[in-house]
Amino acid sequence: ALTQLNIYNLRGELVRSLVNGEMPMGTYDLSWDGKNAAGETLASGQYFARLRIGSEVTQVRKLSLVK
Repeated sequence: ALTQLNIYNLRGELVRSLVNGEMPMGTYDLSWDGKNAAGETLASGQYFARLRIGSEVTQVRKLSLVK
C-alpha cells in the first residue's frame, strides 16, 4: 500500500518526508535525524509525525526535538 510518513512543524508545514512510496505490510523501525528536506538541522521544539497508509491517516504523534 502507498505509505507516507511525514514530519510537520506546529504551523502544519511539511518539513520532511521520511517515507513516500509502496511498502509491503510488516514491522519497520525508522528514525528522524532532526533535519529538514534540505538537510538543515531544525530548531528545538514540537513537531508532528503523521503516518498515512492508503487514503487513511492512521497515526499522528507529537515529537519533541531537543538539542
